[in-house]
Amino acid sequence: MKHLYKTTNSMKIRNLLLVVVLALCTVIGVKAQTVSTFNQNPLIAPQGLAFDASGNLYVSHGSDISKISSTGVVSNFVSLGINNYPSGLAFDASGNLYVANNYGLGNYSNTISKVTSAGVVSTFASSSLSAPVVIAFDASGNLYVGNNGNNTISKVTSVGVVSTFVSIGLHNPAGLAFDAFGNLYVSNTNNSTISKVTSAGVVSTFVSSGLSVPTGLAFDASGNLYVSNSNNNTISKITNAGVVSTFVSSGLSNPQGRLFKIR
Repeated sequence: MKHLYKTTNSMKIRNLLLVVVLALCTVIGVKAQTVSTFNQNPLIAPQGLAFDASGNLYVSHGSDISKISSTGVVSNFVSLGINNYPSGLAFDASGNLYVANNYGLGNYSNTISKVTSAGVVSTFASSSLSAPVVIAFDASGNLYVGNNGNNTISKVTSVGVVSTFVSIGLHNPAGLAFDAFGNLYVSNTNNSTISKVTSAGVVSTFVSSGLSVPTGLAFDASGNLYVSNSNNNTISKITNAGVVSTFVSSGLSNPQGRLFKIR
């Protein structure tokens, strides 16, 4: 069973809900999709999602990060204050949570925070970032950051050293995901494409049509890439050959999640 976790934005209500998409696989490989509500407690503008090793879901919203247990119980994990507007989330192998702080008090914050399992917050990276919105770790523990402000991808080592990994060919990066071979895939919202970036930083277009303002990305165990389309309320499935099909076509409302997970 695969679970796709997404944040969605309903135009009918001011508070936003967390939605779970369940993909049920039959023995002949035919998939049926069921969309259900995982949590109905109000979350203000949820942006990033990440799971810890125990299966708890963490959600960034407003200036806070909430923790949601597997049974849907919501608690406040940490508040980052009005100077930080948390967006993308990612856990390292040691269970520390990393947070991309997009902006605060009307100005871009341009930092990455590190939060221990006890909720202790420190600044992990504070230079050379530009409106970071999404983050992802590679297999070696390096953190990659999608910068909306200058259409780049930054690479941050485990000790916080920041360098530019990709500086051309991106258009408002909103989602990041690594495949099993270490290639990084990037969703570009401005031109509705998916870019593929090799470990050497070579950028190519993986998908150029069939998407509608793509945001969140995730791979399944077979190497298929799933993409949330915020403009037409769907989730697309893309094979490793780049063939695009619609995986979920109903039950979502303006999905805006920066990250979702398939497991």
